Amino acid sequence: GRLSLSSGGVGLGKHGVRLDKVGLRDADVVVMMSDSVPEDTSQTKTDWTVAVSRIAVANTSVDVHMPGDTLGVRVGVDRLDGSEGFFDLGNEVYRLASLEWNGGTARYDNRFAARTKGLDVSHIAVDSVALRIDSIAYDKAGLALSVANCAFRERCGLVVKGLRGGVYLDSLRLRLPSLALTTPTTALTAKLDMELNAFSDTLPGRLHAGLTGHVG
Repeated sequence: GRLSLSSGGVGLGKHGVRLDKVGLRDADVVVMMSDSVPEDTSQTKTDWTVAVSRIAVANTSVDVHMPGDTLGVRVGVDRLDGSEGFFDLGNEVYRLASLEWNGGTARYDNRFAARTKGLDVSHIAVDSVALRIDSIAYDKAGLALSVANCAFRERCGLVVKGLRGGVYLDSLRLRLPSLALTTPTTALTAKLDMELNAFSDTLPGRLHAGLTGHVG
């Protein structure tokens, strides 16, 4: 694989790095998650900020293995481009102005779950991925992203021609103000406002949902 960086400058006094481009191609990345992480005893605060004008990934795969190899996630990227990234490591603020993924695959496997026919949520496999996100922001308040379009084909035969809308998630709540889904035979628009404890056995939270459209 090849990792390339081109920098517009490093501000050592301000703990800032400006990168014109970060590139990764022809790489196989493997991430092994440990079930025991040593305590971070460092007293030094990581207060660096990194700004990246462009991120380009091509012909690269990422394998993530959970502790005990119980879950596996594999993503294959033909081409992925991101723009105007900003990463504030000290304040845990991460932003991208846009992200576009054209061509690739994604797999999720729960190795302790039996396989079933049809759409098997424990063994997801999609290909022909086309994804465009207009903005991504993650900080201590939560995650916010705007999906301009997402299309893919799942192993069971499900074909998603379009999926778009905003996604807002924090530690307590998930909001989908207007999510539009189209397949060759279906067009749906959904709204969801759900507290994450909505399905709790004790003191369940609130869930509000609406669905309109047609199913062929």
